[in-house]
Amino acid sequence: MAQQIKISAQLIDLESKKVLTAVAADLAALRASFVALTAKLDADATVTDTNYGATTNPPAVSVLP
Repeated sequence: MAQQIKISAQLIDLESKKVLTAVAADLAALRASFVALTAKLDADATVTDTNYGATTNPPAVSVLP
């Protein structure tokens, strides 16, 4: 269940912004790795006929301004 949280960037200190940016970058890298893994599973002929990309890939990251 997705929840939307609105926080003013002016209320976040510089160090917290750096940490949040790093967390977002790590999350994007993990998502990309997961999508690459499901693509490899889909391409592997020895794996069942399951379409892993269609059934398990997360939706695109959306960042609201």
